[in-house]
Amino acid sequence: MLIHHRARLARGALTLTLAAGIAALITVTAAPALATYPVLTTTLTGPAINGVVPTGQAEVNQCHLPKQFGTLTVKVQSVNLPDGTDLTVNYGGLSAGQGVNLGSFTLSQQSGKFSTRLGTQAGANDNIAVMQGAVIVLSNPTRWTASYNC
Repeated sequence: MLIHHRARLARGALTLTLAAGIAALITVTAAPALATYPVLTTTLTGPAINGVVPTGQAEVNQCHLPKQFGTLTVKVQSVNLPDGTDLTVNYGGLSAGQGVNLGSFTLSQQSGKFSTRLGTQAGANDNIAVMQGAVIVLSNPTRWTASYNC
């Protein structure tokens, strides 16, 4: 007598065939790899510039892993530098300012926004810095906060 049993495991399926008490594995389909932290956020802070303390936020949305890497979005405000000043976003590395230059954006009315796709999965201990040349204007002093809302 041939008996078929089917069991669902996460998003995959496992099919076993039982014949005369011997189990044979026929098919296994594994669930795709997902991000450890689907959405990460962190606050950016920096020293006062002419009496004004700059602030900002950074978010990495990696809800579409493994199909595509996450998108980093950085927003800054109260950056007391002239309109038209270019700031660079530096990501990764052991400390702020030692990572990879991801690109730049231009300040307007002491604010700015930057967005790019990352080339790797982000983690809660990653460093980020918004820089003017070699000077760190804003960075994240603490770990990123994880959210699982995709």
